[in-house]
Amino acid sequence: MSESTISPNKSHSAGVRRPRVPRTVKIGHRPMLGLLVLFLLVFGAQFAFGMWMNSRGFLWHDALSRASSALFSLYSVDPRLVAVGFVWMPLPSLLELIPTAFYPLWPNVVTSGFASTVTTAMAGGATAALLLAVARRLGLSSRLGWAYALIVSANPMLFLYASNGLSEGVAAPFLTGAVCFLTLFWRTGLRRYVTASGLALALGFASLYEGAPYGAALFAALVLGLLWSSESKESAPQGRLRAVEGLGIILLLPSFYVAALWMGVNGVIMGDPLYFHHSPYSNYGQTVAMGSAGLGGEEGTGKPLGTLQYVVERSVPFLIPAGFLLLVRALDGRLWKVNTLGLVLLLVSVPFGLIAPLLYLGASFGWLRLFIYPLFVAAGWGLYEVASSKHPRWAVGLIFAGWIVAAPVSLWAMSEPELGQEEHYVVQSLLTGQSAQQVGFENRLEVSAPVAHHLKVDVMPDSQAVVATDAFHGW
Repeated sequence: MSESTISPNKSHSAGVRRPRVPRTVKIGHRPMLGLLVLFLLVFGAQFAFGMWMNSRGFLWHDALSRASSALFSLYSVDPRLVAVGFVWMPLPSLLELIPTAFYPLWPNVVTSGFASTVTTAMAGGATAALLLAVARRLGLSSRLGWAYALIVSANPMLFLYASNGLSEGVAAPFLTGAVCFLTLFWRTGLRRYVTASGLALALGFASLYEGAPYGAALFAALVLGLLWSSESKESAPQGRLRAVEGLGIILLLPSFYVAALWMGVNGVIMGDPLYFHHSPYSNYGQTVAMGSAGLGGEEGTGKPLGTLQYVVERSVPFLIPAGFLLLVRALDGRLWKVNTLGLVLLLVSVPFGLIAPLLYLGASFGWLRLFIYPLFVAAGWGLYEVASSKHPRWAVGLIFAGWIVAAPVSLWAMSEPELGQEEHYVVQSLLTGQSAQQVGFENRLEVSAPVAHHLKVDVMPDSQAVVATDAFHGW
């Protein structure tokens, strides 16, 4: 199947040659098998690593909170879907309704870390399969697609967050896919890829708030490409401005719907459409209550240069693959094309467009994972550069080199306590063989065990007893 793209300067009248219709690659049964095998391979590796780390005590606070919210929605005294909470974006907890449904058969489905890990590991496998499918759509070899998907999945930061149950792992296939589909649109001119990009972006936004600035940059890249790009297939049969209007709506409308629905349910149920933003449990509320001192954000509060230094130090390890993409464009003579500006806007959208202002205002802890988004951009963009390059072999070598160089640098950043406030415990444990408790990682299930034991032995045997749990620490 294919869709035609019509130039605004041509008509259907007799004697006028129609523009060539871009071809798309059909995926048959054998290629689908390859996608499934790759998915299972990456999922299996990330799931096995995650469960192994869970068994060593690395149960992440935020991951447990999202999984327990899903559990309460199904099996609390008053089971209701609103128990997913109104602090974080709801998609991670909604997805975890599936594994937590097995709680009667396996009461430890949450406390073992399984519900969290299986969700992000499946997302990691989906990301790898998506990259292979995109390689084929771009006319690249399956061998290249396999290699690219594996080298991206093996990045230490991406691998960790595909195994530990946090929202960054859930959002990975959606935010990576949004960029992939945009590049497919540029390459083919088929507008259905803008629809796919919009849906992927909406799911990414439903996973975490960073999807908002990411989406704004994606829209800017689309507009720049439609108005001024000489790299893209013609896709504006009614004029470029009309294309910006129509395709921009297609790209952003699903995310606007998610935002309206989220604010609407906050307003109806919590009485405040912005409850997620300024409630005591919000990111801002928690930051103010706990204070950022000692957690990494104080260097930048109220200090423009301090904020800039803090953001740059934590962004550089994750900008390396993108730096090699820019090198490929420079060697091809495409560095000054408008799509380069779109790439740069995507790279800086979250770390400089959102996290930097929050750090300046003292409203963020500045975790290293907040700077992971350039990796999603580079992963989604890389295959497009290979397909577009005048020297594809050189492009492949440089792009792979970027990911290879980024791996040890990312691992170094993760191992530094000042940079990887959370991640350095994992690296230390892997290097020394020590458990989470031995390296100082706080397993809050162990901390809460005496309270849980008291409730089980002294309170719950009373058939009339009802225990109200805090939405943030309820697990």
